Amino acid sequence: MIHVRSFLLSVNIFVHIFCACISDSTSH
Repeated sequence: MIHVRSFLLSVNIFVHIFCACISDSTSH
């Protein structure tokens, strides 16, 4: 069973990368 904290941590990292890609594409 996946721990909630590790799951949220993975989601948090994914969101940061996703937002970074969005801001990078919109800045150009």
